[in-house]
Amino acid sequence: MFRKLYVLLASLKEVIKTIPAIWKVKKMKEESNERKNIIRKSIQECSGRIMTITGSKIHVKGIENIPTNQNVLYVANHSSMFDITLLYSILPNPLVGFVAKMSLKFYPIISGWIKATKGVFLNRGRSKKAMKQAIKTMEKEVNLLKQGHSMVVFADGTRKTEEKDFKSGSLKPAQKTNVPIVPVAITGTEQIFKESVKRPIIHITFLSPRYISRKDNINEVTKEIQNDVYEEKEKHKILIKKDS
Repeated sequence: MFRKLYVLLASLKEVIKTIPAIWKVKKMKEESNERKNIIRKSIQECSGRIMTITGSKIHVKGIENIPTNQNVLYVANHSSMFDITLLYSILPNPLVGFVAKMSLKFYPIISGWIKATKGVFLNRGRSKKAMKQAIKTMEKEVNLLKQGHSMVVFADGTRKTEEKDFKSGSLKPAQKTNVPIVPVAITGTEQIFKESVKRPIIHITFLSPRYISRKDNINEVTKEIQNDVYEEKEKHKILIKKDS
């Protein structure tokens, strides 16, 4: 309990420190280089400090698999609230938008940074209203990819420690825009709050890019990417066990 409380309060303090920056970028022209630099610096430094607070030992693999000459859709598994922070702290270019759950829209500072990085909010409900909102969210994501922005989607939906099937809808924006998909396997962030874990060991792997055309069977490609990610996570678990 003490560990969780400490990490939460210390992390919140770091987020609050970014308020002057978020207010500054709100007043700047959207495509100005100065604005982009402020966003990049603020997010990466804040995320880096938060990951340091967690005391985690982080292993990064496959960073060379990220295309440097075009935008991409990162398709990752999701097991902890720290997955976003982890990605922001290590991506070569943290100017990426996340497909975030709708509830984050009501957290002023966090939603401010999500909007600043051109993230979108997704309603995962099953009502007709939620489905309509989800369609609009996907349309926004497609337009952002067409405009050259990179996006991140957690293909298994909400945070879960057990393996869940990836949702084929998470890949549709890439299929509609011919933007490469970079699968991302994340393991260990779910250990951060555990009192029994002295030092969380985190592994993150960026797998080789995949392309999906309009002719491809999206369900089959989704399953292949899911299998690749979970296979990599099994390798992570073996490494974590050896390192513990």
